[in-house]
Amino acid sequence: MTEEFRFPDHIKKLVDRVLERPSRFEREGPKPRPPWVVYPGVEMLSMHWRMGGGEDYRSAFVDWFTELSGDEQRDYQKKYPLPGSWAGYYEQLEEETVWRKNQKNSKGD
Repeated sequence: MTEEFRFPDHIKKLVDRVLERPSRFEREGPKPRPPWVVYPGVEMLSMHWRMGGGEDYRSAFVDWFTELSGDEQRDYQKKYPLPGSWAGYYEQLEEETVWRKNQKNSKGD
């Protein structure tokens, strides 16, 4: 008879802590907070945004932001100005918005 593998307690605690971090799409009232507010001090080009909780959050944020109207996007940008290290981010989101809308239109959605 073989023993069932069990993760050590310190690994289980670490996983629990990671799952409690703001890796899910947090909302501040009807609007989510931008990535640089949720993860202060993390640069726009950091690997943090390409894996794990940072990637999940940024992906959900982009999905939400690109569904906003142009006026709603501009209002959001006024409420949450970019820190210097995030220069050009809103322009990237605007390009992503156009690309996604073109994809929807080409599919007939």
